[in-house]
Amino acid sequence: RHYLDGSQLDSVMNYPFADAIINFVRYGTAEAFNQTILSITENYPKPVIDVLMNHIGTHDTQRAVTALAGESCVYRDRQWQSGRVLSAEKKAEGIRLLKEAAIIQFTLPGVPCIYYGDEAGLEGYKDPFNRRTYPWGRENTDLIDYYRDLIGIHKYSYTLRYGSFMFLPCRHNLVCYGRFTKEDQYIVIVNNGERDEEVDIPVWEIEVPKHAILKMKMTCFEAGYSTMPKYYRTHGGRIKLTIKGNSGLLLKHGEGYEERYADKV
Repeated sequence: RHYLDGSQLDSVMNYPFADAIINFVRYGTAEAFNQTILSITENYPKPVIDVLMNHIGTHDTQRAVTALAGESCVYRDRQWQSGRVLSAEKKAEGIRLLKEAAIIQFTLPGVPCIYYGDEAGLEGYKDPFNRRTYPWGRENTDLIDYYRDLIGIHKYSYTLRYGSFMFLPCRHNLVCYGRFTKEDQYIVIVNNGERDEEVDIPVWEIEVPKHAILKMKMTCFEAGYSTMPKYYRTHGGRIKLTIKGNSGLLLKHGEGYEERYADKV
């Protein structure tokens, strides 16, 4: 903590967030994820939290897709790592999980940082196999589009960059939290289980009006992702909906939504 008291470093690479995201999306629990995130957000000043470098892979770690879908490389030597590539099935699983991870990465407090090639689906175990050249002509274009849309949402949202943060009550395999200011509020829900889940979330806790309309900004799921708007109405400050298995959902409430989208719900 003394490195970030204003006299030494402006920011650091946020490995605790990265580990929490990877572990939750692949096989973790919401409880473990929440505990790790709160251990950082509750113990550092907000100006520090807002500029932490939030990554899910670097030149010192496995590629995100490999970490999410590959075999463990614990106690494996370089020869073993050099000869391993993901099967087509595992690569598809890794891409799906990476989308879930990225929607968390881009909505937690801090600055999202992408290690080149992750946005194109590049795989690889530890150094030097995580430093392969960019896959020109072999990029996963759907994944690139997904990252481009996420970047746009984050870039043009003051709330996602500087707003308050709060976890919202959810279940064992569901992460749910809000980012909020007085002007607008975002709700993030990620389901890392295989089953669809019914959720009932008290969004009034992040200053969403008791009778409000929420707009879906993005969702990712097994077949891909969508930014097609969908609208939800709150009742008594709560929202009830079904979130698909292995999916993520980003909702927004903004000033004037009730008048602007009244005919959409």
